[in-house]
Amino acid sequence: MTNSGTPEDLRKAVEHSIRELDRERGEVRVRPIVARVDLSVEPVAIPLESIDLTTVIRLMQQELGSRLDKKRLLSRIPSELQVPGEISTDEIVRSIVDGGAVLPFMGGILKLPAVGRRTTINQIGIGSQQVSSLVAGTTDEALYVAQRACLLLWAAAGVEMTWDEFSKNVGAMSFSCETDVELGFSLVDLCSPAMRAFLDEDISGANGFGKEMGLRPSDSTYAAEQKAGLRAVHWCNQLEIGITLHDGVSGRSEECKMFLSVHERSKANRGWLKIVSELPSEKHVQLVQALIRRVKGA
Repeated sequence: MTNSGTPEDLRKAVEHSIRELDRERGEVRVRPIVARVDLSVEPVAIPLESIDLTTVIRLMQQELGSRLDKKRLLSRIPSELQVPGEISTDEIVRSIVDGGAVLPFMGGILKLPAVGRRTTINQIGIGSQQVSSLVAGTTDEALYVAQRACLLLWAAAGVEMTWDEFSKNVGAMSFSCETDVELGFSLVDLCSPAMRAFLDEDISGANGFGKEMGLRPSDSTYAAEQKAGLRAVHWCNQLEIGITLHDGVSGRSEECKMFLSVHERSKANRGWLKIVSELPSEKHVQLVQALIRRVKGA
């Protein structure tokens, strides 16, 4: 959805994206857990060295409800500044940021009443060449938070900038999406027939190796009685898939990952899985739908 990039435009754009995502899900039950967006930005676009950090901190609290994570920031204090009473906190923060540290913020609520959303903001990070955000929602919401943080930086310098103007200095962006999904099948169901037979018979069968595992009494008679009363249940905890991207022109390579795992022990073998991908939420939902079609259509 194109716009001129004012805060109001950005809010309408993310609301539109959320409506589209809700339609895209269809019958698939996909519950967002967390989403992250990282922006790689040209140094000239983030004027940390020339703006009043106190104003930035105030605007982040005022507009997004996010407060400076002082504990995390002050843990990076150089030894020469660790003299109580000789330097103010503001001066310490300025020294750390000028040294290249990321300015960390935590907490906040993103309110989007037009789509009935109140999304928790977990973290926002602002560095000299990067801006990141982590929210308990979708990548659309995480991107919106990162965009607002970028514009608030310039507002602190007294400059009203649109996202269209700022985005010219964004070199790249990456996404991470983590969801809880009702797939209707477990990770064990993804195993080959031979592997499933091995698990059913040789691990969890009446005389399988599963009963030989774990703690056992030292008394052999009691151990035999305990084994007879045991039942082995196998389940798969996590499937990690690596994807290597190779640029045939520049030679640049990048490693990406996708995870399927049991989010809660009580959901093992019940068809609910946590799925993590390095995709924006819209593509992530399409990936989940493709997985369901492949498995259930096999």
